[in-house]
Amino acid sequence: MREADREHCSACAATMAGSRWGAQGFDECAFLCQLRRTVRHGGSVLLVLWRRSRQFAVAPTDAESSREDVPPRVDVPADASASEQASPGSPPAPAVGSGPDPEGPPTAPSPPSTEGAALPGGGEGDAGTRADHDPFTERLGPEAGELAGDLADRLRAPMVRAVLLAAAYAALAMLAAGLLLAAAFSDDSLIGLVGRDVGIVTEALRQVVQMLLADVISTGSFGQESWRSAPAILVLVPVGACAVAASSQASGSEGLSRPARLALGAATGIPFGLLMVIVALAAGTSGDIEPSVGGAFGYGLLWGGLGGLLGTLRVVDRGVGASGMPARRGDGAASRGRVRAGLVVAGAALKPLGVLLLVSTVIGLSLVLVQTAAGAVLANRPLAIAFVENALYLLEHGLHFAELGALVEFRSPGSLGALGLPIPVGDVTAVTGGDSFRIFGYREVLRGYVFVPLLLVGIALPVLLALYAGFSTARLQSARSPLLGAAWGAIVGPAWAVAMGLADAVIAGPVFGSAEGDSVFATFLLIGTAFGALGGRLAAGGGPDDRAAATAAPTLRGPNIGTS
Repeated sequence: MREADREHCSACAATMAGSRWGAQGFDECAFLCQLRRTVRHGGSVLLVLWRRSRQFAVAPTDAESSREDVPPRVDVPADASASEQASPGSPPAPAVGSGPDPEGPPTAPSPPSTEGAALPGGGEGDAGTRADHDPFTERLGPEAGELAGDLADRLRAPMVRAVLLAAAYAALAMLAAGLLLAAAFSDDSLIGLVGRDVGIVTEALRQVVQMLLADVISTGSFGQESWRSAPAILVLVPVGACAVAASSQASGSEGLSRPARLALGAATGIPFGLLMVIVALAAGTSGDIEPSVGGAFGYGLLWGGLGGLLGTLRVVDRGVGASGMPARRGDGAASRGRVRAGLVVAGAALKPLGVLLLVSTVIGLSLVLVQTAAGAVLANRPLAIAFVENALYLLEHGLHFAELGALVEFRSPGSLGALGLPIPVGDVTAVTGGDSFRIFGYREVLRGYVFVPLLLVGIALPVLLALYAGFSTARLQSARSPLLGAAWGAIVGPAWAVAMGLADAVIAGPVFGSAEGDSVFATFLLIGTAFGALGGRLAAGGGPDDRAAATAAPTLRGPNIGTS
């Protein structure tokens, strides 16, 4: 800091020390003086807020007198200013022609005289006075200075700094992953499609947007309106990056309650989403490549919040923070108990759905790789690259095969051809007929010994697992009557419909199939409700009571056997 700045901050230290800012006043003034020297000639808003904050910190009487003294210094000649600015109770000033009184200088510099003195940024006090009375400055008012001070204090808080650093570290990890994808996949591949005719840096930025599952391709190569070419499994990169970054910065929220720490971890998604907007804008547009800025912000907010929550949850549940103190677990025990009970019921209903998706992933991936080896879905790619890329779409394969087995309706693939089918085949028209289709469309192109087992397994999986989900949910709630058991089992329908609807909306894209969203929701709602209720009714016929009786019977017979 220059010597002039140091002196200026020393002059303000007395005023700042008595203000609401306390001991931070001098440091804040020193920082703002440096900022003022940099932006003074540009008329920055930060300069205006700094001046207003200084005026607000001065006592009200001094501030009012300084505002009353400004107009006479501007409008009245210098030799008459002393007499006209005197207060009503003061003695009269000497005549104009008598000259200034050498014995009567001002006793102490007031805040207006400080405005007129030389300031660290260069220039004279008159220029500062004119800037203070700029129309824009007058409209801001002293409250703007108070707001600026409060914001500066909050931005320096450890909690806010932890959230911002976590988002920044996660964004850097995303950029590194984008560069890796851009270098690993050529422009002829499906994942590297967004890098045609651009440099590696631009392609890396577009890969970052794709990893968020935001749309990057608007029109062109495959005739789709808006889509992405990256597989959904890449979403683990932003979620994992935000989780690790939030976990590393969790010490900034130490001392807060468990819900507050988790909420602060989830807040990582806000700055992370804003950083992803910058990445999407920097990626630019060329031809049919147009990264979605809104999608980058929305998905960045979602995955950043989810990753930050998971990372903070890991630290909090570990029971020890960075300081070695146990985590606070006593707050809101009753509410957490109710939430935990709800999660147990939801888990009982959704675990069979997870099994369905896992088995469907194995079957769907196997079918796609077999068809890739047969040359049905190469799409002008080398066989090795097609194998790797098609395998990376394993989440799409599992989701779409489960939907096929549930008799969900799929859209026509259009210009995507075999790449737009959940089970790619050479004769696309025979499957779709130029319109939407279901699993029965494959009976013309698949051999009977392949299609019939595929149809039976695909339909049996969701039916049997929905039946089991309803059974386990009703058994968990100890339903004693068939009607109550059916009611608990029917919860499976809404749970499955919501879960599959969200998964299809977020994960699925036009590559390897695009299901109708309404059909997905309605079909799984019907299957889950009907067969879940049936499973719940079966569970109500003798559960906990029968088991308790069977357990107690040997205990009652034990003494008789021992005495005989």
